[in-house]
Amino acid sequence: MIHCAKSDQGRCCDVTGHLGNFFDHALKSWLKLIIGNYCKNDTVSCRAPIKNNENTEHPNEDTTPHSKVSSPARHEYNLEVLYCVLTKKLFPDHHQIYGVDIFQSETGVKLVKFLLLTLTMIVFMHKLIRQIGWENDDKYTLLDFLLHDSNPVILDSFTFFFIGRLYKRSGIDCLIFIMPVLISCLYASSITNIWFLQRSLSSNIVNPWPWQLIVYSLIFGSVILVILAKHIVHSIRDNTYFYRICEVCWSLFFFVTPHAFWNNRHFHHWFMFWLFGMHCNRNEWVS
Repeated sequence: MIHCAKSDQGRCCDVTGHLGNFFDHALKSWLKLIIGNYCKNDTVSCRAPIKNNENTEHPNEDTTPHSKVSSPARHEYNLEVLYCVLTKKLFPDHHQIYGVDIFQSETGVKLVKFLLLTLTMIVFMHKLIRQIGWENDDKYTLLDFLLHDSNPVILDSFTFFFIGRLYKRSGIDCLIFIMPVLISCLYASSITNIWFLQRSLSSNIVNPWPWQLIVYSLIFGSVILVILAKHIVHSIRDNTYFYRICEVCWSLFFFVTPHAFWNNRHFHHWFMFWLFGMHCNRNEWVS
């Protein structure tokens, strides 16, 4: 368990006891791979070493945490600091202001945060891809989005929030959540500028796929199959496979089946990310 000094006045983020949820369990797994496996058995206290104030023999010797700390202890300290930075929320999830209920629970606060983050990311990407010069529709303005596409986006966000179990996360407005979202947006926007990816997965494929696209699809498809297999195995292990199958069937019926009867059906990559991503909602790093 990782412990930080608790403070609501900005000294450090309180992340004690959060390793059991979707967000922190995955983060701890990745940090242990990156920094080093110094946190053993999920029970180690990664706490900054205490300064020795009883150094009477050498009063001028530096006794700060970084002076007499072994390498593993320094890594544990760095793990704690990095964890605090990545999990620090911009705003608290309190559903009350001065004792008055603004929302019924913290779920409502997290939902509003997710919607605001989604809309903010759309505005940011709308400006960015035009500055960079990536493929875009110059005639499509933010006003067009507000009038024609904002309602479907809000409904899609509601669906993603609940099926994706985002209400179980310990934070929406923190770097460990925002950074992958930003990277995903950049990736999905940039792939249309790669020449061999300028093809569509639709019923009206005119030009055959080049070999580079075939290799890319095999690699990308293999990764998806591995993730699916992991989810299936873990769902069978903890006996949650039935309601997860129901979720997948419900999503396919309402979101995929209507498009299957279109003559110009097209499986858009943004739609694929949305559909696949919200079902990666388990408490493992693979999700």
